[in-house]
Order: sequence, then C-alpha cells, then structure tokens
Amino acid sequence: MMRKLFILLCLLLASCNLPGEQIASTPQAWFDMPLPDTVFYPPNPCHLIAHGASPSGIAAFEISINGAVTSNESPSDSKTTLATLNTNCPTLAPGRNIIEVRAQDNAGGWSDSAQTTVFLVDANPPADTTPPLSTETPATVRTAIP
Repeated sequence: MMRKLFILLCLLLASCNLPGEQIASTPQAWFDMPLPDTVFYPPNPCHLIAHGASPSGIAAFEISINGAVTSNESPSDSKTTLATLNTNCPTLAPGRNIIEVRAQDNAGGWSDSAQTTVFLVDANPPADTTPPLSTETPATVRTAIP
C-alpha cells in the first residue's frame, strides 16, 4: 500500500510544471550588436547581430529603423531553435536611430520587438552662419566740432 502511494505521489510530482522548467512557446529576439548608444562616424559601417529563438525554429527576422520596417531576412537555417542574423544595418539617418528586430517562428508567431539606440554623426554638418570674428580694431569715428 505504501509503495503504491509513493508511486502515485511520484507520478503527480512528475506531471507538475515547476517554475524555471517551462519552455517558452512564443519566439524571442534580442540584439548582440550594436550595443545601446553606440556612435557611428561615416564611413564606419553599422553592423547588426541579433538572435531569435523558438522551439519550432525561426523563419524570419524583421528589422525596423525609427518605426519603419526596412527589411525582412531569413536565417541560414530555419530549422534550428536558435537562429542568428548577421548583416549590415539598413541606412541610418544622421542623429539618433532606434533599431528594432522581431523574429517570426515557423508556426507563424512573432516575438516582441527588441531594440537598441545608435547615433550617426552627420558627415556634412550645416554650415556655420555666424559671421567670423574680426581681429581688427574698429576705426575711431571723429566728429567735427563747430
């Protein structure tokens, strides 16, 4: 009787989902590069490395710059549960840029967006419109006394 109770208890415990042992059912995406607040100086190219993970494999990565989708790329192997995206960044605008990546798994589910912020220094800053400083001493104005 004790043995049957022990076996039943073991079966019940084995069927429980304990915290930390659950497998994520939705895809995940994250950046490895560029790190947040990276500054790029032309012609230094921006390079992007991101990962996607899902038990059903990753079918596609979607990249957005400042809220606009710029590309949709497939990983080299869509059957692996961990996929890597290794590519050049899409064209950045001078100043602050928010780069986002999402991963779509083979079941059609999308991950939440992961984002990083980068800065592109303007290669052609606007011309300075202030007049140059003069090093000459102004001429003294003399008025005639009547």
